Amino acid sequence: SRSGAWNRIALYLDAMSSFWREWVVNYDFARQKSLGEEGARRSRALFENLRTRVKAPYQRLLETARAAQSHVSSFSTTWIRGAFGVACVLLLLANAKLLKNLAQALGLRGSARSPQQSATIYYERTTTALAKRGWRKAAGQTATEFMEEISDLRIRESVTTFTKHYEQARFDASQEDAEQLPKLYAEITAKRR
Repeated sequence: SRSGAWNRIALYLDAMSSFWREWVVNYDFARQKSLGEEGARRSRALFENLRTRVKAPYQRLLETARAAQSHVSSFSTTWIRGAFGVACVLLLLANAKLLKNLAQALGLRGSARSPQQSATIYYERTTTALAKRGWRKAAGQTATEFMEEISDLRIRESVTTFTKHYEQARFDASQEDAEQLPKLYAEITAKRR
């Protein structure tokens, strides 16, 4: 079996010699070119395969990101509008008394310039408020006739006082009476039926 082992060694040596001649000694430009082209082809195939595998998940990820961005943009716009609205309401509520005082002061200043105009404005407000409670003034009724139709005695009493001051401010241009109208209007609207 020594000869079998030598035969095997001789075969390995022959294979190594053949490999050496083929890949080292006879390695020419044509073989280099063919190996380079094969390497480039396999690299392109590998790259294309990799690109195909990555492209679909990347597209899904990109679509998800765009949808999320759109959702966040619309949500933030809605949130900003809502927050601005809430802030405005809170600001108005926090300053309600100041705004009421300012409105009354402007009403008094208006009456200082023109008692007749102030009287007309407050009379219209009063008749509108009373109409909401069920007492509507007819077009041909005088202020006194309208006042007498109010069935609730507490409200009629306040309207009677208001009407006296209204007539003095409207027809006699009484500044003092015009200044009383905002307070009397507030009393009438504050009373419950």
